[in-house]
Amino acid sequence: MYQTVAHPGIQGNLNSYYSQQGVPASITFFSPSGLTYSLKHIQELSGDNIDQIKIEELELQWASWALR
Repeated sequence: MYQTVAHPGIQGNLNSYYSQQGVPASITFFSPSGLTYSLKHIQELSGDNIDQIKIEELELQWASWALR
């Protein structure tokens, strides 16, 4: 059975990025699980600036293209 799990270093990696770079202009996810495991922490780190981030999820874009 296939099971997804969060990367054990995701919170630390996000904390490090935000402390060094600030709120990103965009974030791209390659799978829905990446978005699921990261979104709450990204929202916490971004605060009121969350609306300024363009968030893309490539698997959904690929699925939409494939269904055409």
